[in-house]
Amino acid sequence: MFLIFKNKFKSFTLIETVFAVLMIGIVMSITIGTFITFQSSQKKLNTLVSAYDNLRVILDLIFRSVKVGYGFKYCMLNNATNQCDFKPFQNDNYVSSDIVFVRGDGKCVSVYFNNNDNNIYFYSTTSNTTIPCEDERENFLNFSKLNLDYVKIKEFSFKNIGCEDFGNGLIGPRRIEIYLKADINLTNATKTVEILTTVTPKTISCK
Repeated sequence: MFLIFKNKFKSFTLIETVFAVLMIGIVMSITIGTFITFQSSQKKLNTLVSAYDNLRVILDLIFRSVKVGYGFKYCMLNNATNQCDFKPFQNDNYVSSDIVFVRGDGKCVSVYFNNNDNNIYFYSTTSNTTIPCEDERENFLNFSKLNLDYVKIKEFSFKNIGCEDFGNGLIGPRRIEIYLKADINLTNATKTVEILTTVTPKTISCK
């Protein structure tokens, strides 16, 4: 006598298969959407970090140069010649976005803000200067743009605050205020940053 076993395998119906595929699609679309959102946020964060770091480097370079600088002069635009007439940086509360000076190592330094292309430019001579920096500036052909392409400088200035009188014959050191306002261009958004710092050049006397 032989026993015959019959195995009955139950398969998925068409509706169950379609439903399963649909659920997998929904889960995948949510996962991919979340990943894309995360990737976009990460890219935006990296852009902001790079921009903030760029602005920090710019101010640090200018701050350290001004700190040991002397012979500061600011540009007063001559409308007749459309050229700079450089004047001594002495008047209190005078604001300028274009200055030249001699750094502590004897090299001429020029910093200026071009509001036509929203960039800050910096240059220093490679050797000690033997002529006034404003004359040396005429030979400055290789100015370096300091800000990144997506960091647009809206305002930049140096302000000669002057010397603070504390009374009783105590006069504080002369200070120069550096102000910077920039727009960081992100995808579908713009982040505005304002930075204000003060530097006390070691070589400017209050007397």
